[in-house]
Amino acid sequence: MDLMKLKGVSRWWMLFAATILSLLFLLVPDSHMQRVEPYDGVDYEHWMRDTIRLDHPIAEIALPGAHDAFTSNFTWGSPADPGMAKQGDTVATLASSPLSFLYRGLLIRYAKTQTSSLEAMLTHGVRYFDVRLSWTDQGFMTTHGFLGEPLAPLLSTFHQFLENHPGEIIIFHLQHLFDVREPDGIPSAATWLDLQTVFEASGLMNYVESNPSTPLPSITYGDLTANRTQAAFLRIGDNRGTAPESTWRAGPTFLRSTWHNTIHTDNLLSGIREETATILATTGAFHSQFRVLQGQKTAQLNASGAFATLASWSLLDVAYHGNPLVTAMPEFQEILHATPIVMFDAIDDNRAHHYESLMTALFTHNETYPLE
Repeated sequence: MDLMKLKGVSRWWMLFAATILSLLFLLVPDSHMQRVEPYDGVDYEHWMRDTIRLDHPIAEIALPGAHDAFTSNFTWGSPADPGMAKQGDTVATLASSPLSFLYRGLLIRYAKTQTSSLEAMLTHGVRYFDVRLSWTDQGFMTTHGFLGEPLAPLLSTFHQFLENHPGEIIIFHLQHLFDVREPDGIPSAATWLDLQTVFEASGLMNYVESNPSTPLPSITYGDLTANRTQAAFLRIGDNRGTAPESTWRAGPTFLRSTWHNTIHTDNLLSGIREETATILATTGAFHSQFRVLQGQKTAQLNASGAFATLASWSLLDVAYHGNPLVTAMPEFQEILHATPIVMFDAIDDNRAHHYESLMTALFTHNETYPLE
């Protein structure tokens, strides 16, 4: 057999295999290869009613939160968000391209951050929801580069849950709001009025606090829940501060949430330590805000992060490996004192019993919190 011909055939097969692998990397969405294992153990649907002391300040309650909460239904066919694209968002812009079919799977893997439905997360005890909404020709939709679910059914789910779970508190943080009707995608006063109409139709306003400007240190768990006989729904406005302060708590005023913007574990953990030290050094001033521990890593395509991002396969896979490293930090209880709301991608992932360990740590913090 001609050795040169054999080598030539081998090269072509190697090139063919490399091409197939590259296409799979670009086309396959994470839903086909994810390794996250959603929690399916004992329900935590009444955990606040059953464990929180009545005199516990609401801003000091340790609780689990979902980053980009409503992305579990993202698939290869999910439409790009035109509102986010108007603001120059990279994922939304790339997903809007006619050539996006060539790399759509890759984009989905770095836009999808949760695997559980809202109903499942509520039952599992998640109480803080990091939300992005966009007004489209279909009305308000959840978004993270791609459009997810209509808002109205989600609000109905929240309403039904609160009706049946007195003593539970939901924090709904609308971190970003977009509107395709606006030239730059930034919401106007009309956008917020339209959003309020959707909320009023859902019945949720019966649970929304009537005076969102009340200082947080003066509100206890017992105050907000009428001594465990009522549920509550707290609305935190967007990071730009465009939300009407008569009906929403102003995001920049009432919530602190530092984004560490890294794919590297060492950078994430050091950023969390620095944030903890900064907050605790303010000698009590932090009690006036909800404080969120952003425990998720971020896909990066710069020189320092591109290889680690692509090698990680997806944000869900990153969460599977990374979440336990955060909760295993030796000073985690001190971190909870600084940032009691713990927000992760794949928040209820329970590989190696991680979610159960997280909830145990949160319960411990709440039980031992030194009330002032």
